[in-house]
Amino acid sequence: MKNLHVSQRDLIAILALLIMIAMCTLLLISGRSLGYGVDIPTETLRAELTNKAELHEENIKSEHEGLIYGEKVEKQRKAAEAKRKAEEAKKAEEERLKNEEVLKQIKSLDYVPAVADKIENSEEYKRVQGEFEWNGPVLNSSNGTITGPNGKETYYNLPMGGVVAIMRGMGNRDKYWVRSDGCKMLGNYIMVAANLRVHDRGSIVKCSRGYAIVCDTGGFARYNPRQLDLAVNW
Repeated sequence: MKNLHVSQRDLIAILALLIMIAMCTLLLISGRSLGYGVDIPTETLRAELTNKAELHEENIKSEHEGLIYGEKVEKQRKAAEAKRKAEEAKKAEEERLKNEEVLKQIKSLDYVPAVADKIENSEEYKRVQGEFEWNGPVLNSSNGTITGPNGKETYYNLPMGGVVAIMRGMGNRDKYWVRSDGCKMLGNYIMVAANLRVHDRGSIVKCSRGYAIVCDTGGFARYNPRQLDLAVNW
């Protein structure tokens, strides 16, 4: 077998040929990746690349704008949430102050007007009568005479139209109603008769069944000025 002798010039020529083949192969692969056949004009490739670059730029811009919009929406949501919480806190504070004021009125035996039509289930009524405390005997139909927070207590069951009319003349506009336990009520309070020289008409007193309002009087007042006579439907 004869020895093959390749000159330096031949090597350079072979290397140049290989480089050309590699470049053509790369161009062919690039063309196919862009969806073209083998013969791809340079201007077409440039336009395609330019379009892809512009589309990519638009996508980036859209993403950026979307991010800005999302941040704006989130900022608005947080502002609305902060406003809502501030309004709730303000409302809670107003309610707290109102409750404190009502509590002061109750403790001072000041009249607290009713604010609902169905009084027995109202929050105002529950505040008023809920503050009442008494650990002694409670007046009822079978125990008709007891000693309550202000002394002797009895009960009576008579039409209250005239008594209510007197209270209306004094400016009281609260509803007349009968509580579930049978006590006759004016607003938040049990209606009682008392000695008007001891307790003014319209004043608030304590009886064994809760806070009461003096609306009436009777002959008993001459003999027992501390007695209260509770209006009931028993």
